Amino acid sequence: MKKVLILGASGRTGRHISKYLENYSPKDFKGDAMDLKTVEKQVKGCDAVISVIGHVKGSYSRVQTKSINNVIAAMKAHQIKRVISLTGTGVRVPGDQPSLIDKLMNTAVTIIDRQRVEDGIAHFEVLKNSNLDWTVVRVLKLTNSTKSQTWRFSATGPAKTFIARREVAKAIAQILEDDSFVKEAPIISR
Repeated sequence: MKKVLILGASGRTGRHISKYLENYSPKDFKGDAMDLKTVEKQVKGCDAVISVIGHVKGSYSRVQTKSINNVIAAMKAHQIKRVISLTGTGVRVPGDQPSLIDKLMNTAVTIIDRQRVEDGIAHFEVLKNSNLDWTVVRVLKLTNSTKSQTWRFSATGPAKTFIARREVAKAIAQILEDDSFVKEAPIISR
């Protein structure tokens, strides 16, 4: 069975991912993802990496970018190609069709915490230029709902306004299992 390293595995989204994996054995990341030596140790022996590292109160302003830079360096050192990362819809790609709610919510976040949006964008650019088989899953607003929800992947949106973390975990596991959306940034849509 293949191994996947999950950065943020103990977090509110990450803890759900292993439930949906069929062909991968999850390896929870232990340590600080902003420390390259730790990341290199953890990546060794894995076939893929999932990062659901996000901003929490008091986190480093460039947590996504710093962590993904370390992941990329470690993956290249160990000849691993597949990486999937989660970020917000503040990361835009040509052709995106954000809803008015998406635009308003991202404007509010940019006003309140501009560095969070800038970090998501920078993290995406680093992955895009990495020469790895990357996928960046984009969502608008995560919730802790336990109800099943309908959703789909979309290249351009509009994003589903509220999506349960466990549904996002299911989506990420599906992308890994299907090896889909390589070098793409799908949005979880309505």
